[in-house]
Amino acid sequence: MDIIIIGAGPSGLMCAINAKNKNNKVTIIEKNNKAGKKLLLTGNGKCNYFNENLCSSSYHSSNEDLIDLIINENNKNMALDILDKIGIYPKVVNGYYYPYSNLSSSVLNLLLTKCNNLGIDIIYNENVTSINKLNNKFIINNKYSCDKLVISTGLKSYSKTGSDGILLPIIEQFGHKVEPILPALVQAKGNIPKDFSGIRINAKISLYENNKFVKEEIGELQFTDYGLSGICLMQLSGYISKGLYNKKDEKIYINFMPFIENFDEFILNRMTKLKDLNVINALESIINYKILYYIFKKNNIDINKKYFELNKKEQNILKESLTHFEVNIYDTNGFDNAQTCTGGINLNEINISTMESKLVSNLYFTGEIIDIYGDCGGYNLALCWISGILCGKDINDKSKTN
Repeated sequence: MDIIIIGAGPSGLMCAINAKNKNNKVTIIEKNNKAGKKLLLTGNGKCNYFNENLCSSSYHSSNEDLIDLIINENNKNMALDILDKIGIYPKVVNGYYYPYSNLSSSVLNLLLTKCNNLGIDIIYNENVTSINKLNNKFIINNKYSCDKLVISTGLKSYSKTGSDGILLPIIEQFGHKVEPILPALVQAKGNIPKDFSGIRINAKISLYENNKFVKEEIGELQFTDYGLSGICLMQLSGYISKGLYNKKDEKIYINFMPFIENFDEFILNRMTKLKDLNVINALESIINYKILYYIFKKNNIDINKKYFELNKKEQNILKESLTHFEVNIYDTNGFDNAQTCTGGINLNEINISTMESKLVSNLYFTGEIIDIYGDCGGYNLALCWISGILCGKDINDKSKTN
């Protein structure tokens, strides 16, 4: 039995490793001149390849009720066991898995070594532009044929690594529905005061669509010359992309003091204790002074005023500005800056336990190309490993009996 996998990324390599047995021939077709270009970039080159807190609530899809079928405790343990057997020794930091070497290249080298030891062929510099099915055989670029075909090409994130979505129209020709492909885990563009650019803070941010609360995150937030970045913003960016795609009004509200449960009580106690200081002096060890100066200047409040010299309106403005600072979001950065994408092959059209198409027999999908994406923190690579393993094991089992 001949198996071809398109894409030598993490899910394609993992699929190949688990699919190979003595009764089949497994070949990977890769458009680049080497494998795993995107894998090498993960975790800033350190390869955050898994998360010990893996659960379905950290993933998103148009069919969220199906996520549990792939992201569950059994599949988590299976993936970690196989990664260990391949030779990847973990260092776990706050739940994030890294290779102990802190080098993504070590993970890629182990995957490629395993492929080589199993006799898996990798064809490089081959850009797939056509796929046809004839007499139960898949014909790729009119030159390669196989009995089972796996598409592991990713979508459009980090297109410089080869993910360009070129196969999506071909997949649609096979009858599959592709959910809208949009940037996720990406920065947002918004109306940020120019003086804020470069500021990094810990904050709680809340996303609202058409004035309706969607979700909130707490963590590092970075102000840029175009808008907002940082992990907590990027966790919300998939929702932002979908909202903007559907013409919704997107707003982020920033709480600069997320550690405070009762603002009124805190501010009263602090200002009583520091009554000889003006408000900016009393708060600048908590909040960046540029933010404080902006709030005072924008609202025409004297920057030298002490808290109890503020009138009630000015006190309310200060509270609202520090706990509910509004940013209008009008766009996100593009696919070249996105760690992953929303959208992909609709999960209703895939057998989740095997990754095989329900519409076209012997056609499989793994990794980013299916309509699931995860939060920051190794979740998306975990999805690649798990989907690749499930697909590979199914092919392995079926090729043993043929």
